[in-house]
Amino acid sequence: MEKEREEWRPVHEIVTEMLKECRKPTMQDHRKFLTLAEIYKRGAKVPLNEIPFLIEVLEQERQECCAYPEELDPEGVIEQAIVALRKQEREDLLRISEDKKRKRIYRKENPILLEDAMRAIKEVIEAAKKDLGSEKGQPVAVAVMGSNFKLIAMAAMDGVMPVSVDLCIKKAYTALAGQKDTIEWEKEERTGLDGRNFADPNWTCFGGGVLVRGHNGKVIGAVGVSGRLSCRPKDMEIPPQDHELAKIAAQWLKENIPI
Repeated sequence: MEKEREEWRPVHEIVTEMLKECRKPTMQDHRKFLTLAEIYKRGAKVPLNEIPFLIEVLEQERQECCAYPEELDPEGVIEQAIVALRKQEREDLLRISEDKKRKRIYRKENPILLEDAMRAIKEVIEAAKKDLGSEKGQPVAVAVMGSNFKLIAMAAMDGVMPVSVDLCIKKAYTALAGQKDTIEWEKEERTGLDGRNFADPNWTCFGGGVLVRGHNGKVIGAVGVSGRLSCRPKDMEIPPQDHELAKIAAQWLKENIPI
């Protein structure tokens, strides 16, 4: 039994070898196919993109068995495996169709989905990691907020300042509430604006909050990043700071959301 298990190989390797050598399958190959078919018959999950190939291979094997069905496949395992794979294929395609339909409906009111927000956050974190530990290359916290002011996702890198976790959310909120990037509010504060006059505890005039716009120019959300300087000074060669990192996420969302 152990020896047979060691000799067993994935079906695509068996098929490739057969085609390469231009030989007919042996009885040992038939047993391997039957073992594989038994696994699929019992409901083993297969990646959707591999199902057509597996069905084709098993169909070919079934034709080989047709000459001697009682000897090669007396219980009709291959046929049962093909039926099970086709059933899984139908169910998977239906689930994907329903999932896409649900996303289209949801995007009408909330264009940024959780998976979009998580991917955008990943883009920021990957960019921040490149300069982590260098001068002005501190860890950051990132938040993505929908146009309805609902927090969709937030993540904080290891070692980020605790205050940055709350601040990144406030930056995204301020960008939405003020309808412009928070770096603009920071510039106005330098010329005399007092952010406290808005009487909003979630308002902040620190740069790092960036609006997200769809292809049609409509605001669909905002990104907030905190942990570094508000923005990169023009006269300093330092890693991307909060504003620049937030723009990375905003740009990714704009390019990848079909709105």
